[in-house]
Amino acid sequence: MEMRNTKRLIDGGIILTLTIFVIIVTVIFISYQQLPINTYILFALNTLLIALAYWLGLVRGLIAGMVAVFFYGTYLMYGAVTKGPMMEISYQQIVWLFLFPFSSYISGKLSETIKEAVERSEKYIKDMEELVLLDKETGFSNAKKFYLDLSEEISKSKRYGTPLSIMLIKIQYFDELRSIYGDTVCSNVIINISKKIAEHTRDIDKKARLEKDKFALILSNTDEKGALVLKERLTNFLENLEISDGKDRRQLKFSFKIGIAQLEDKEKDAIAFKERAERELEYDVG
Repeated sequence: MEMRNTKRLIDGGIILTLTIFVIIVTVIFISYQQLPINTYILFALNTLLIALAYWLGLVRGLIAGMVAVFFYGTYLMYGAVTKGPMMEISYQQIVWLFLFPFSSYISGKLSETIKEAVERSEKYIKDMEELVLLDKETGFSNAKKFYLDLSEEISKSKRYGTPLSIMLIKIQYFDELRSIYGDTVCSNVIINISKKIAEHTRDIDKKARLEKDKFALILSNTDEKGALVLKERLTNFLENLEISDGKDRRQLKFSFKIGIAQLEDKEKDAIAFKERAERELEYDVG
């Protein structure tokens, strides 16, 4: 989206420049009569061809330029035939015949170059975003990294016969909280929650932020009973958080839902495993 906005700004700047240039030439023509009327008309037509080629693209721009050459060339030939020696075709008139397609080509090529540059930049940004596997706000894994880690842990659990559990933690009414307390306070809430989760879990427990209001823990070598113990411990500190809003610290009460699922023997798919934890999350009374 940002690159598209940049393209629009570039387009607007080019058209604005052309418009200002035309206005200046028009003012000079009207005020000082420095340009012959024929030259002014040809200049205006060439400017129009530049704008058309930029907006319509190289091929259509060249077609428009060649149409202009055809009609202007026909006009010159008609004048030469009907008026004879009275109408001489000047060097400047010949130049316009080459200038129309040349201007259309340059403008159309510029449009294509800018478009290609924007598309390459968008692809580069998209590729970079796909390479990023961490949530910027918390330092936890993002959703993509979570599924990669979960698939890896499922394979280990199956290979070594060890238990594996996952835990989902969802902040209830997060959008409403954001509208009440603002982005700064809610950002502090997310950061504080992530810090507390890190403090109360093991280093081997993999932590992720799946959505703006949802966290996930991959608990290796942990069965459902062990996960329930961790859930109780996390619930105790999550119920009351002390948050700084930049001026003072306040204690805010939040509601959470926590869902737990232990890997079953028949399960091999990370998505299905996580979806089962999602269902447990919905049934949690918070």
